[in-house]
Amino acid sequence: MTKEERRLWFAFLRSYPVRFLRQKVIDRYIADFYCHAARLVIELDGSQHYEETGLLRDRIRTDWIENRGITVVRIPNSDINRHFEGVCEYIDMLVQERLRRDGIPQSHVAALVCQPPLGKGANPPPPAAEPPLGKGANPPPPAAEPPLGKGANPPPPAAEPPLGKGANPPPPAAEPPLGKGANPPPPAAEPPLGKGANPPPPAAEPP
Repeated sequence: MTKEERRLWFAFLRSYPVRFLRQKVIDRYIADFYCHAARLVIELDGSQHYEETGLLRDRIRTDWIENRGITVVRIPNSDINRHFEGVCEYIDMLVQERLRRDGIPQSHVAALVCQPPLGKGANPPPPAAEPPLGKGANPPPPAAEPPLGKGANPPPPAAEPPLGKGANPPPPAAEPPLGKGANPPPPAAEPPLGKGANPPPPAAEPP
């Protein structure tokens, strides 16, 4: 294979959704690339094909293949080197036209022919940007967290931000009122007196 044939094969035809074969034998000739579904031959021609003997030989070869119901398309090597993307789009258009002409439904053509895959090192297109919120519009709600599986631990609560300089801490949570007949909680236990410490005086009785 020439360098132009290798480029077309490895960068486009090898991964094209509709299958192509390279160096396909058709009767007495070997086609550069052949697509059976579209009955299409792609030939890449160097400068020798445009000399008098080369033109005559190619005409005989093309007539032989096309008499078997196969379309032959000849592409100069210079187009591969200078207009590679245009060549790929042209081949894609030819395949689609041939499939439609042979009576394959449009839905099947769309399933067979799609955008060629990204080349090595190419970046995928960025995701579509979300439109800005209009005046007075509410932002979309946050995505709901999935339920915890059996035995899974719930996520820890969010940490409260530190108090700024001079800020007052939040008041303690109010204790709920005692229900009817409920007993009040016992008083907090006093810490034991240390060795040699005097006990506190008893509380004064009200007059």
